[in-house]
Amino acid sequence: MGPVLILLVLSAAQDPVVKDDRLVLELVAKEPDINTPTGMTVDAKGRPWAIESNTHFPPKGYKGKPTDRILVFEDFSGDGHALKITTFADGFKYAMGIIHGKDGTVYVATRWDLTALENKEGVCGERKVIAKLETKGNYPHNGLSGFAWDTDGNLCFGLGENLGADYKLVGSDGTTLAGGGEGGNIYRIRPDGTKLERIATGFWNPFHLCTDVYGRLFAVDNDPDSRPPCRLLHIVQGGDYGFKFRNGRKGLHPFTAWDGELPGTLPMTSPTGEAPSGIVAYEADAFPPEYRGTLLGTAWGDHLVERYTLVAKGASFTSKPEPLVKGGDNFRPVGIGLAPDGSIFFTDWVDKSYEIHGKGKLWRLRAKTPGTKPVATNAPKDTPALKRMNEVLKVSSKEALPALAPLLGDADPFLVSAAIETLSRVGGAPFLLPFAGDKNPKVRLGALCALRRTGDVSAVAGFLEDTDVAVRRAAIQWVGEEKLKEHAAAMEKAASRQPVTREIFEAFLASSDLLAGRSPTQVDQVGSDLLLAKVLDDERQPAVFRAMSLRMLRKDHPSASLARLENLYASDDAGLRLEAVKALVARPEEGAQAILRKAVADPSLRWESIAGLSHSAASPATRKILLEAEPSVEVLRSLIGAADQPDVKARLQELVAKGGDLGEKAALILSPRTQDPDWAKVMEEPGDAAAGERVFFHPKGPQCFMCHRVNGRGGIVGPDLTVIGAASDRAKLVQSILEPSKEIAPMFVFWKIRKKNEDIVDGRILYEDPSPTGHVILINAQGQQTKVENKDVDERMVSPISIMPEKLVATLTRKEFRDLVAFLSSLK
Repeated sequence: MGPVLILLVLSAAQDPVVKDDRLVLELVAKEPDINTPTGMTVDAKGRPWAIESNTHFPPKGYKGKPTDRILVFEDFSGDGHALKITTFADGFKYAMGIIHGKDGTVYVATRWDLTALENKEGVCGERKVIAKLETKGNYPHNGLSGFAWDTDGNLCFGLGENLGADYKLVGSDGTTLAGGGEGGNIYRIRPDGTKLERIATGFWNPFHLCTDVYGRLFAVDNDPDSRPPCRLLHIVQGGDYGFKFRNGRKGLHPFTAWDGELPGTLPMTSPTGEAPSGIVAYEADAFPPEYRGTLLGTAWGDHLVERYTLVAKGASFTSKPEPLVKGGDNFRPVGIGLAPDGSIFFTDWVDKSYEIHGKGKLWRLRAKTPGTKPVATNAPKDTPALKRMNEVLKVSSKEALPALAPLLGDADPFLVSAAIETLSRVGGAPFLLPFAGDKNPKVRLGALCALRRTGDVSAVAGFLEDTDVAVRRAAIQWVGEEKLKEHAAAMEKAASRQPVTREIFEAFLASSDLLAGRSPTQVDQVGSDLLLAKVLDDERQPAVFRAMSLRMLRKDHPSASLARLENLYASDDAGLRLEAVKALVARPEEGAQAILRKAVADPSLRWESIAGLSHSAASPATRKILLEAEPSVEVLRSLIGAADQPDVKARLQELVAKGGDLGEKAALILSPRTQDPDWAKVMEEPGDAAAGERVFFHPKGPQCFMCHRVNGRGGIVGPDLTVIGAASDRAKLVQSILEPSKEIAPMFVFWKIRKKNEDIVDGRILYEDPSPTGHVILINAQGQQTKVENKDVDERMVSPISIMPEKLVATLTRKEFRDLVAFLSSLK
């Protein structure tokens, strides 16, 4: 049974609340003085400058200004309200970013260009385009945006995914960088538009940038459709942050990484709230001392201003978002800027509509009692690893390269990235090729990534025969993405070599599609039912591929028919037999149960068969098998559905009298627990991971598999738990089981949508296109998906209660709980 929903309806009129009572929020301006603002900055006199958008999806009959304009606010009253508002410049379309140069020049980023505006004491003078984006891409806010100055006086800026369209970015000196489909990029350019360079790639939409007190560059990046959360990133030269639009906008393609999952890509510094739109390094004394050296960011979609305290981690950093200002549905912060007096200004789009709507606000966050005594920054200094990374990136001599090669196998992804960047740029293929045979597989993997950047494909065949799974998987990706058809047969052989992991299998499917000429956007989710069924249906495919397909295929798919499963159960291949039985576990019909009753006799299939027989426990044939089996917690779990049968009840009472783990389980089946044990102490005791896996997937257990997937098997309602043990320690795992509503990730919030026809649809948001003509797809606890057009939505309500049941452990014994935690901890 799903959780009881306690709905929280956020009032449209709710004012944002500051989470730190030492700070106060003031309204500087609101409509009609400012409408639908985007980026902003603050000048040396403490005046906020904000872009007012009048071109971002204007509705029919819009009566506002015809173009975007830059507004300047000054002469603040006692309550912070601006008494003077002037227009510095207008005439822009899709303007997103703004920043001041040291000489007062104003730089504006629109979707298609960067323009320098001469600033004559607040009067706009000459306008000069310093960079131009030539492309057919025309979505308002995935073009150019997001300024920051680096320590060398370069202007850094971002380019969004641009709908995957081809583009040319041209500087004032004619320097041209071209691309299309590789994802967003971050660049730098001189203030006059010369010396255009690309810094990093692999973004969805790096909407805003900042540099901290030590000159380190950070960006906030919006997330692809089905790959939350959004992210805060530490940007380094040559960094690849993993997203490739050409592999599908959902971000689920196996050749797309979002948190450093693939070799050569870099992880996020921190997750952020939904739709992060601004980031600034706080270096001032006015706020309490602990703020100095932190980053402050806006999250449009989660109605938040967040604070990030950086913690050094190797050559980079990690952090966790802390809410600083939280508002209701009509609080949509965008741009953010730091004033000379230490206060923070930020713009507010106000309404959830992507259409411009005539609403808007500008806020100021200040200290109630501003600090005046200088305080030291809390920004962490460069670690030895970070200094080493910067040294590696500056190497230009071939003589220095041998000392860098071992870094290809380093455990720190930022050092690996620096080595890949420098060795490919300075050493090239002649230097790298010998390392394709290095005894360290991590060095071989790093050499593969570096060789890909050089364009030399002579080592591909050797990498496909590598003994290391990660190297083979990366080689398979290389063959597919570069369409090296001459290696197709070798690729299939490499993919079928044991062990065949889910990652290997998905890479093989993806590369096979690419070699066949199918558009990557059509295979956005490799492992889709269409692809999996194709492999499963082809008896010429290696058995290991067919077994993996069956594991990942939707259990009610026509290709997973009872007749097919019975045929696979009779296979000579042990892997296929096992996967067939695991698929049969979800089938309550008598035909499936009859196969499982036979399979119990096979020791290698025993536990899965017993779990599947839980559907027919009340039948005499199944009950006889279960009662004659050696008593175990698994057998008792499968007898739950027959607990009212006299022979089962007698067995349970007998076991209760004997006590122990079996007695505890029997007692729970006969009557609910009246008092929970101290689960924190239970957690400290060792568990059996293999038994915990059986708890996880058992139809009469806590039914974790209904919502969560592990290694390709299970539901997609909740997070994929395949590597949860690497991301969470035991204490955090236990807390998420006992208190699922204590901390709910934004992408797994439970929503209830009331349509204009009064129909109610609920679930978590699986996909959302927030444009006026878009739609939202929700998935409920049973895995059912429902599509709702935005035009049909009357009201959206969010629940503070997780979709995961609160009393998940009510039916678990101490042993089952320990085993489940052990299983989850083992997933790395």
